[in-house]
Parts: sequence; C-alpha cells; structure tokens
Amino acid sequence: MYTLNNIIQFQQDFATNHRQINSFIFAPTSEFDSLEQIKYPLLLVDVESCSQKEQEENFVFRVIICDQIKPDLRNEQDVLSDCKLMLNDFVAYFRQTKFSEYFSIETDFSSDCFTKGFADRIS
Repeated sequence: MYTLNNIIQFQQDFATNHRQINSFIFAPTSEFDSLEQIKYPLLLVDVESCSQKEQEENFVFRVIICDQIKPDLRNEQDVLSDCKLMLNDFVAYFRQTKFSEYFSIETDFSSDCFTKGFADRIS
C-alpha cells in the first residue's frame, strides 16, 4: 500500500520529468494566490477527499495545470490548449506505468478552463 507521501512523490516525479512543467506544488488550492516564486507552467495538486474501505484507499485530487498569459490575453488559447495536453499526459502517466497495478484512475474526469488575474496572470 502506498502512503499519501508516496503518491505526492509520484506526482512530483511526473512534473520533474515532464518537458513542459517547470514547478510542482502540493498545497491547498485556496492558498494559490499566496504562492511565490513559481516557474510556469505549474502543476499544483491538492487532496479534496480520502475514503477508506478495508484494504482500499480512495483519494480525490484537485489537479491544476496552468501557465502565464500575456496581459492582452493574446496567448490564452495556446496556454489553455497546452495545459490540457499536459493534463492528458498526467492521467496517462498513472494509467500506463507501473502504477496501474496499484492505482486505478477514474475513466471519466472533468476539466475546467479558467483565466485568473492573480498576482500572476494565468490560465
């Protein structure tokens, strides 16, 4: 059985080895705006819930992949498209690697596009 720390490490390893992702942060999404010194694109992960039944633990993670956009938003569509591709890579990583024997990823998942004017303008 893997611990939450192990799972977070797997996620960090993915981010470190991904060619496009430059930062990984495990933190509550409510603290996102207070994070400093982020090198974008960023993979931010937070645990939404955890349930346990016999020998099985079920975690629900909120995964945010974002990048900076220009003040005039001219690269917003490209950023959204790239972030969606990185999200697909993240899901595929856990579906197609050695972890598939220990993890099951829901076949259906949803993603939301956003553009925010935090301290860093991101999408």
